Amino acid sequence: MKNNIFIDITDGSTPKMLQIVISKSNKPDNLSFGSSIIAEGKLVLSPNGKIELHTNNVTIIGTCDVMDGYPFVPRKYYDMDYVRQFLHLRPRTRRFSSLLRLRDMTTASIENYLRSKNFINVHTPILTSNDCEGAGELFLVKPYCENLLKSMKRENISEEESYFNTKAFLTVSGQLHLETIAR
Repeated sequence: MKNNIFIDITDGSTPKMLQIVISKSNKPDNLSFGSSIIAEGKLVLSPNGKIELHTNNVTIIGTCDVMDGYPFVPRKYYDMDYVRQFLHLRPRTRRFSSLLRLRDMTTASIENYLRSKNFINVHTPILTSNDCEGAGELFLVKPYCENLLKSMKRENISEEESYFNTKAFLTVSGQLHLETIAR
């Protein structure tokens, strides 16, 4: 065992880690916390009853340099205010990946229950050209890039209509679309 190193990995599908056992001589030089890897080997039941992956080959497909601005380091607790600053990386923390799995299971359970009662799930549009409620409280959607809008500008079409060929708004309600399928 003195010639081996142990690497804990996770793919995010479970809160549990899988331990990889690899000889020190086969460890990639630039392996670090948060790296994306490919590991091939044999699953073995360890003496403590857990499953390990014994391998001679670990390939790094993406590095993660903590010293280059990656905000999380191993075995450290971060309060929620800190984690919220990095929205795109939150799922890499155990707490948020657990919340995502819980939300997924809850949503799937509700959908399965409703499906068993012959309900159907309707995905109403997020963008629309309709004001179904007539309230006039619509939010106009257009590309952030003004240069793109200017390059798409056509005669007799306003800038707001140039991207979607009509004015597009965030949907205020799914009512109009749901009414068409209601019986």
